[in-house]
This record gives sequence, structure tokens and C-alpha cells, in this order.
Amino acid sequence: MNKLKKIDEGYWFYPVNDFVYDKAYMDKYKEYVDTTIGKGILDARLRLISEYDKILDIGVGCGTLIDNKKDAKGFDVNPEAIKMLKKTKRWCDPYKDDMWDFDAITFFDSFEHIEKPELLLNRITHEAVVIVIPLFKTVKGILKSKHYRPDEHYHYFTGGGLIRYMSKHGFHCKSINSEETELGRDEIHSFVFTRN
Repeated sequence: MNKLKKIDEGYWFYPVNDFVYDKAYMDKYKEYVDTTIGKGILDARLRLISEYDKILDIGVGCGTLIDNKKDAKGFDVNPEAIKMLKKTKRWCDPYKDDMWDFDAITFFDSFEHIEKPELLLNRITHEAVVIVIPLFKTVKGILKSKHYRPDEHYHYFTGGGLIRYMSKHGFHCKSINSEETELGRDEIHSFVFTRN
């Protein structure tokens, strides 16, 4: 049975059961790093955040982005990523820790994995929010997409749906690009939001 529920215009929610993030999940991201598309994605993301000195990356994958960004810290729920971040002294818990030192909070392929992102958004006061996420045009498009992952993804947006969602939480859209789609990813778009 399809549990995908329309929440608002251009926004659907799926109640994910507890997904297990583990070493195998982290290793999957390590495999992408040295591919042509992986290198292009890293370059695109570093350009996207080039104006921000200190970032907090939510959902670090295997840590490639923060390895390539000075003064970056990270947060993840994967025990393997947590160990890596704590061992290298780059751990920050955005649900508890002070975020005043950061210029930007990034969600690269992670926003849709967070059940209640508003809990994080409510703690962000002055930092830019960078979100890289798959977009959809219709609910039928979601169900046919490789990004339809009812075991992992809670949130499914159109571009307008994401902008409305962020606006409801006090953010306006500063920029949008589709560079990762142009690099060969399927309907992945990059957004930068700032507080109203």
C-alpha cells in the first residue's frame, strides 16, 4: 500500500520505518568519490559553498566534502560516520550544540532523510541553509523515480513545494541551480536559503 501523503502543494511525506545506517551505507558513498561524476559533484558543491568559511554538514556520507573544506564540521546518524567525525574532532550536534560559529548549514542529499527537519531549521538563526535534493513534478513522477525510496526518504518536493516549505520556516530562496543534473544525476537541484 502506498503511504505517500500530500502535505501541501508540491510536498509529499512518507512515514519511513527505522532505516539502518551502517558501514555498508558509508562504503557505498566511498565508491562514488573517485568516479568522474563524483569528482564533478564535489567541485560543484565546493563552488556552491565557496562564499562560506565555516560550514556544518548535516549527513556527511563518507566525509568527502568536509575533508575538502577547511573549518568544516559534520553531523550524522550513522555510527561509522559519528566515530570518524569524533576521532577527527569535527563532530557537532545541531540539535544540542551552539551553531553561532557557522556561516552555512548544508544538507547534501540528506534533507529528505530527516523526519522532522523543522527541528533543525528552528535552531538556525543567521546561517545560510544549502540543500541539494531530488525534485519531482507529480506524485506519479515520484513513484516512477529512482529517488522514490520509502525505506529512506521522508520528504518529496517540487521546486515550488520546497521553497514554500522553507518560507513557512522563515527562509527565502537566494539561489537555485541544476548543475548536478547537468553532471548526470537524475533531477537533483541545489538551493541556497537565508533567513527572511
